[in-house]
Amino acid sequence: MEWIKIGKIINTRGLKGEVKVISYTDYKDERYLSEPIFLVQNGHNTPLTVEYYRQMPSHDLLKFKGYDDINQVEKFKGLELYAHDRKIDIKDPSVFHARDLIGLHVRQNAQIIGHVIDIRTFPQGDYLVISQEEGRQSLVPFRDEFIEKLDIEAGWVDIVMMEGLL
Repeated sequence: MEWIKIGKIINTRGLKGEVKVISYTDYKDERYLSEPIFLVQNGHNTPLTVEYYRQMPSHDLLKFKGYDDINQVEKFKGLELYAHDRKIDIKDPSVFHARDLIGLHVRQNAQIIGHVIDIRTFPQGDYLVISQEEGRQSLVPFRDEFIEKLDIEAGWVDIVMMEGLL
């Protein structure tokens, strides 16, 4: 089973073992609460069970079972959290997994112009990172105004023709 990075511990909070985490996942309940997550440190995987988490404006607060003191979690600062890459059932048809979009061919006017190599998330929303010929990369907002049609099964995404988009 593959691993995916779901967050990074950036600091501790308080004296009772809470840690501040920059989260890389939108499915926090499914990732944090349904299974153990793993802390990777010096080539060793340490399984951790999340007792609870809270969303804050700029980060998440996590509390791990069995870690009830700041001195136990201080050593976790700067380390990344991983989970097993299992498919999460999404009920909303307008929501996609990033892994389903990466690798799609990008077309304009039915001509392939590149392929999706990454998804970037900014405060304004998600952007497709498109690799084009000559190694150029472009960011295209993943919004209805820029995406004409998306067919994951067929392996392509059509983007609008717009001057300056690519």
